[in-house]
Amino acid sequence: MAESNNKHYMSVDGGGSKLSVILFDEEHKIVGRGYSGAINPRFVSDRMIRRNFETGIVDCLKYTGVTHIEKLYIAMPGPVDLFAYMLSKRVKLNQYRYMSEGENSLLGGIFARHGVVALSGTGTGIFHVGGPHGSHMGGWGGLFDDEGSGYSIGRAALNAAVKSYEQRGPPTLLPELIVEKWQLIRFSDVINHVYGSDDYRGLIASLTNLVVETADRDEVCRIILQNAGVEMAQQVIALFERDKIQHDLPVMVAGSVWKGNPHMFFAFNKAVTKAIDGVIVHFPWFEAVIGGAVACLYEKQETLDTTAIAKLKNDFQDFRYQVGPEIQSAISTDGDNIVWGPA
Repeated sequence: MAESNNKHYMSVDGGGSKLSVILFDEEHKIVGRGYSGAINPRFVSDRMIRRNFETGIVDCLKYTGVTHIEKLYIAMPGPVDLFAYMLSKRVKLNQYRYMSEGENSLLGGIFARHGVVALSGTGTGIFHVGGPHGSHMGGWGGLFDDEGSGYSIGRAALNAAVKSYEQRGPPTLLPELIVEKWQLIRFSDVINHVYGSDDYRGLIASLTNLVVETADRDEVCRIILQNAGVEMAQQVIALFERDKIQHDLPVMVAGSVWKGNPHMFFAFNKAVTKAIDGVIVHFPWFEAVIGGAVACLYEKQETLDTTAIAKLKNDFQDFRYQVGPEIQSAISTDGDNIVWGPA
């Protein structure tokens, strides 16, 4: 494919379980997409990071004919310089901009440059975007922190499953469901399956969806999710108090764990709105990877009017953040306190 005369830009969002890459032109037309695995150097090897970077870059550039990228927008808890270097080996890269995961999520979620983001994916982080430099909570890793993360939910599920299996805790469906999900022969095989994994953290976090799917018929799963929501809320409340944040600043949830997860979200929303009078909680309109495209637009104009926002929603509709039917219903009936996208 011959390269057009349009300028091209790349946006990258990486985390504890995945890497998303998009290539778009100045008209916001998506030109290429790439997707691969975990890139956090605290938990995966340098070899795996390089492999996942390579996969994401190659898949995104494949068949595009693009040889020149005007600017790279990148957010990840990983080696940003390495990604830029590997990309520059394949195309001419003019410049790149590092963005925090919170900034990236907020821009793609509600098209705002100031707000609080409660990020829950494989790990967690609470970000005061537009506040004092580096103002955040969490992000210490799953060994002694990351309450409310996919990893912490998965670990709680495994712990509850073990206690149920050994009849020293409340009964739960989790032992048999974990055996089925991981295609084991017996529950005791979880030992080798987890400790033998190259990415145990991602593997354990993958149980989050199982917990969410089972919560309506399993009290143990329901309590795990409610506890995770409260733990996330406690961090948001502490950040508001510590940084003396005005209560009219929007709070936005972000990350894969919140998707279709009403038990966690409603526990979070109840605690946050009780403690912070007048606060409005938002779900993101787009996946975080679109944050780079919104940042690109803000570099060309100071504000985004309704026309610009409508165009963004149309141009990137394939990247809509999915909240699930129960939360959609809550947004419809309680739209003053829960908002999907910008207010």
